[in-house]
Amino acid sequence: MNAILSTAQVHSKSLPDLLNKLLVARQESLVLFQKLAALKPFALATSIHPPLRRFRQALVDYLALGPFEVYEALEEQPAESPYCRARDLSRRPLRPHRPHHPDRAGLSRPL
Repeated sequence: MNAILSTAQVHSKSLPDLLNKLLVARQESLVLFQKLAALKPFALATSIHPPLRRFRQALVDYLALGPFEVYEALEEQPAESPYCRARDLSRRPLRPHRPHHPDRAGLSRPL
């Protein structure tokens, strides 16, 4: 995977560029995690702060891309877009809605 993005791609709001940006951010966070995991336990606290800070920032950037930029770009897709199926999937709830039934928990029963 090409991990280098052009300046135009970084600021682009087109869905393919955003997905590429998401993959690059994911790869960066995984690489930084591997570097943290390779550190010796109980190393000097000062030596862990810079890599930990970089990892935290990369992880926040990666996690923010999906719900904010990619989801927003999906919502802006026209109906005839090849991404309309992805947009429809993003609108579905993660699990089916089940109405609350207090009587199942024994909290209230009809008289």
